[in-house]
Amino acid sequence: MSSQFEAPGQPRNPGYTVVNGAAVPAADQALGFLSNITLHVRATNLFNESYSEVAGFPALGTHVVGGIRATC
Repeated sequence: MSSQFEAPGQPRNPGYTVVNGAAVPAADQALGFLSNITLHVRATNLFNESYSEVAGFPALGTHVVGGIRATC
């Protein structure tokens, strides 16, 4: 990134690596009666990396969300 957008005297962001993941397992293959139910899970910042996308605003740590979706 160009330094033209950095304020004088502000430290430069050293860079970071964040690992995210998501899965939607196919439960209906194992149990046919669950064909109308879908499970899902999403995780962000799996390794709990400490970083800031914008100086002074730290990003969240590991965050996991899961859910169930049923259709008729």
